[in-house]
Amino acid sequence: MSRTIRVLAAAAVVYALAATSAFGQIISFDENGNGMGPTGPLPHTIAVDPISGIATLVYTLPVAVAPGDLLLFEQQTSTLSDIVRFNGTNQAFFFSDHETGDALDLADVGLPTPITPNTPMNENGPEGNNGVVYIPVAGGPGSGIQQYNITSDIVPEPSTALLAGMGGALLLFVRRRR
Repeated sequence: MSRTIRVLAAAAVVYALAATSAFGQIISFDENGNGMGPTGPLPHTIAVDPISGIATLVYTLPVAVAPGDLLLFEQQTSTLSDIVRFNGTNQAFFFSDHETGDALDLADVGLPTPITPNTPMNENGPEGNNGVVYIPVAGGPGSGIQQYNITSDIVPEPSTALLAGMGGALLLFVRRRR
């Protein structure tokens, strides 16, 4: 095979995989604008949900998904704490309740009235780092994506600058001791 044909064949395979991977995607996001899709970070912004009229965190998904609400309940309780609303396009609106004394996340705007169809789920994991793994059923809220990994509460991680500064201070300390 000539080099040109091999390059064109490789490009065709890449394009075919990209076109057919929409239904095999895994999406991860949280209530503070940290989202990841199969091709990298998920775009997000603050926008007004057209159903509730509430401005909240919205992620742009790589494909259009079925409409409906994903209702997230606190572990082992009947307390609704988060709603992820799929509006039938490629958007996922994230609403979260706000507990007094907690730091505000981008989605901490209160909860709208749930819509139908909806899927209730209980969060898993320790408080401060809990969430759900949601695999939508065909036609259910958010279907069109294979799986969602949604983190409700996030434990703040040390920033890169802080870690680099601590590493630099340690190096200076070791160098000075020598």
